[in-house]
Amino acid sequence: MPKTFIVKIPQNKPPKSPAYVIVTCPKCGKKTYGMAGQKGKKCTVCRYLYAMPDEASAPHFQTPEEARRHIQAEEAKRAGRLDFVPATGGFTPAAHGPTIARTAKKISEARTMDTQFAVWVRQFFQSTPDNSSLGVPTTIVVAAATNAGFAGADILVERAVTAGLLLHPKPYSVWLAAIWE
Repeated sequence: MPKTFIVKIPQNKPPKSPAYVIVTCPKCGKKTYGMAGQKGKKCTVCRYLYAMPDEASAPHFQTPEEARRHIQAEEAKRAGRLDFVPATGGFTPAAHGPTIARTAKKISEARTMDTQFAVWVRQFFQSTPDNSSLGVPTTIVVAAATNAGFAGADILVERAVTAGLLLHPKPYSVWLAAIWE
């Protein structure tokens, strides 16, 4: 007598997509996400290994991008940046390219860092006492520019010298060129 086999036909259930949950490191407080059902997580900041908390209380997301956007929005709220709106769809350069992030200014209206620095240099030298034979020590200009919020002020000063906006009356000092006066 021949053997009979029973063949199980799988039901057409959609595959369960993994859910992602938001977790907070108990040591440093950094928020991150992990897969639901994961037993432990290692913090990316302090390298602390901790057990994942109960999943019922944590918000669930279908994709890691959604979880990341949620974390960004929470961090923005905590930092007081109420103008931050997380992206809800995919990034399209055509839609987001013409404006600067978090402002309504057009890119063509925005000043470059060199232009901003040139305006600041002119104001700085107008407020400095006139002693064109000696100039102002470069370290003082760099320190004042750094205090004004220019990162990499020493590089900006050198670019201004190369562009002819500033002159070197002595090797250690700079002065505003005559074209700006």
